[in-house]
Amino acid sequence: MNGHPDSILKLNRVTLALRGSFTVPTSQLIPDSDFGASPVIFGKFVGACNKNGVFYAVNRFTMKLGWSVRVTAKNTTHRKLCIAGAAYDGRSLYLAGQSNFVRGKLFRGSLTSVNATTGAVKWRTGLPNGVNGTPTINGSGIIAVGTYLTSSVPNAVYLVNASNGKILRQLSSGHQDFGQSVFANGGIVTADLGGVTRWRFATH
Repeated sequence: MNGHPDSILKLNRVTLALRGSFTVPTSQLIPDSDFGASPVIFGKFVGACNKNGVFYAVNRFTMKLGWSVRVTAKNTTHRKLCIAGAAYDGRSLYLAGQSNFVRGKLFRGSLTSVNATTGAVKWRTGLPNGVNGTPTINGSGIIAVGTYLTSSVPNAVYLVNASNGKILRQLSSGHQDFGQSVFANGGIVTADLGGVTRWRFATH
C-alpha cells in the first residue's frame, strides 16, 4: 500500500480500508527491508519477520509493538535475512532464518523457540545452512525445517524436538529446500528441487 513501506497493515475485511499499521523503526531498516515472511496470528498478537532479521509481535487490536526478538545475527559477513514464516503451537513460536550465533559459534542457519507472550528465547539451535522456508510442527512436538542456501554444505530437512531444540534426524540431503514440509497420516511429505518425497515414521 502506498505510503506504508516496511509495515504490517490492518485492513477492513470487507472494504480493505486501512484500520491501523505498524512500521519498522527507521533506525532498524536495512536496504530492501521489507516483510518477506507471511504474518502469523497468535493470541492478541500478529507477527512477522522482517528482512532485517527481527521478528516483530504487534498487538492486533492497537497495532502497537508488543515485543520483538532478533532471529538472525546483526553483525556478520554471512547472509542474515529472515524471510520464513513462524510456526506456532499455542505456547511458543518457532522462528527460522539465516546466520546466527549459538553458544558463541556462528552457524549459517538457525531455529529459535520463543515464548509467544513475552518473546523470551527458550532455546536456539544452529543449522548447517540458512533457512528461507517456513518450519512446520506436528501434534507430537516435532518440527520440520528445511535449509536453502548455496554453499559447500548439502541442504537437508531436519526434524527437531520442540521442547529442547535437539536435532532428532536429518532427512533428504543435497537439494535446496524452500517448500514447507507437511505432516500427514503418520509420516511427512517434503518438497525440494529434487522433487516431492513422502517419509513414513517407524512404529513400535
